[in-house]
Amino acid sequence: MPRVKLLAEKPNFSAVVGWNLCLFALVLALPEPFAYGQVKLYEGRELIAALELQSFTQQLTSEQVQYLTDAVRKALADAIDPQRYTVMTRESMDVLIPPEERKCLNDACYAVVGKRLQARLLLAGNVKDLGKRIGVTLEAYDGPTGAVLGIEQGEGQDIDELLEKVRAMARQIVAKVLGTKIPLKPVSPGIPEPLPPSFEEKVTPPKPEEGYLSVEGTPKGAVVLITGAGGSMSLRLPTGPLRVKAGEYSIKVTARDFDEFKEDVFVPADQTKVVTVNLVPSYGQLDIKGTPEGAKTEVSCEKNYKKEVGLPSKLVVPHGMCKIKVTRTGYEPFEREVIVEGGKTMEVKVNLVLESQNVAVGWQDNFETYAPNLWPSENWIKDANGGGVDDTVHHEGTKSLKITGVIGSCWAGLGYRALSVTPPFYIEMWVKNGTEALSGCHAYRSYIGLRKGTSWRNPGRQLILFDQSSKVRGTSDSQIAKYTPGIWYKIKIKYERPTPSTVKITYWINDTYITEETVSAVSDEDFLNNLDLTCGEGSCWFDEVKVYSAR
Repeated sequence: MPRVKLLAEKPNFSAVVGWNLCLFALVLALPEPFAYGQVKLYEGRELIAALELQSFTQQLTSEQVQYLTDAVRKALADAIDPQRYTVMTRESMDVLIPPEERKCLNDACYAVVGKRLQARLLLAGNVKDLGKRIGVTLEAYDGPTGAVLGIEQGEGQDIDELLEKVRAMARQIVAKVLGTKIPLKPVSPGIPEPLPPSFEEKVTPPKPEEGYLSVEGTPKGAVVLITGAGGSMSLRLPTGPLRVKAGEYSIKVTARDFDEFKEDVFVPADQTKVVTVNLVPSYGQLDIKGTPEGAKTEVSCEKNYKKEVGLPSKLVVPHGMCKIKVTRTGYEPFEREVIVEGGKTMEVKVNLVLESQNVAVGWQDNFETYAPNLWPSENWIKDANGGGVDDTVHHEGTKSLKITGVIGSCWAGLGYRALSVTPPFYIEMWVKNGTEALSGCHAYRSYIGLRKGTSWRNPGRQLILFDQSSKVRGTSDSQIAKYTPGIWYKIKIKYERPTPSTVKITYWINDTYITEETVSAVSDEDFLNNLDLTCGEGSCWFDEVKVYSAR
């Protein structure tokens, strides 16, 4: 006491400075908790830190989510033994770690946060939308290691229901964890627990069997139903990645006017499973155009769709196979099968032709009256290599006209017969192409056209041509279809002159409308008075040839 009094009466500057330096060195030597103004034990009690709930919901405000976090802390404080545990306040955690550094995405992060807070137990979680409901997850982590000790999940319709839910969940998880997961150690304040002299124990707790599941694709907003062993949840496309228990899940995605998608998937532990969904529109459009206007059109498609309309019509039909039948008295019927893709338009062109009894036949020839192996010179004029009547290959009856072109050369076979009709007129016949390999300068098999006179040197018009690459070409030489050598095809051609300077050609193959082409007339168009049947190379057969005009 006298020394203290002496210092008070007459301070010694050197002594004071020395005393302060000693205190400063003592502070620096203190353990880390003291350096931050925080101690691990509060009179023997261990710390519990409840971190802010992370928000992934659009149905609650940030203030409401913060209130849920405060409710969790209050429920923890009410549930624990105050003689053994203390729940840290948000303000006390802010002193040690800023709020943005307390947001974790993995277990290692929770271990770091737990050590910096000196907490024995961490509680974290999130709030997310589950369709029209709101889900809440609470997770308990071991502070020193970051290991998951327990998980509780629940859901509610609004903030009031969620408050009751999180209070119960907080009580349940702390009862489970503190009752079985964290053994309490008798600790005296300020006395460290003795360690073995030569060994350091490092224990890694078991990691939960969890993975991640994402569902991506179109259309955006489609309902995604995920079902697993733990129950079901309804979300919107796209969704995830969601942390789920490893195992089997059933995915079902639905949207209005789209086909339902279903798939069973397996989510491995520690991996992400991505499911890609592109729903197929349930309907497409069938656009039926053509003539004659008003013809009865019957349409039948998948899902028992049936409808009868007039020509032309545009229909919304289920995707898949559709059958179309168009009929009208005095016309030959039209039938066709098409595939309509979901969300797309299939266009079908129909041009009914008059029945045979309603047309004036210019002439027809089935080659049955001619001698075999000779050229039918009574009605046909041969040019270049020519050919003859074949009684071994035919479509109907017993004979056909075979015309051949020299393979590997430039010498085609041609045959002509006078049209004897004026536009508009039809040309009909059956055609079969040989299967020989072509190597000459004529890169085609059969050819149907019009010719001025009866010589290949004269002007002419190509109507249809079967080339060496299995393509069928029209009067413009554009591809209009494909064919297979060795097969009979029924060809029907309509020749019209819409104006003196134009020509319109319409095509049917096997009674199916293919297309139409309008081109400019050639200078000798009015003088093309013969039907021209040609075989560029190899063998070509023609049968049941008919030329006629409408009455």
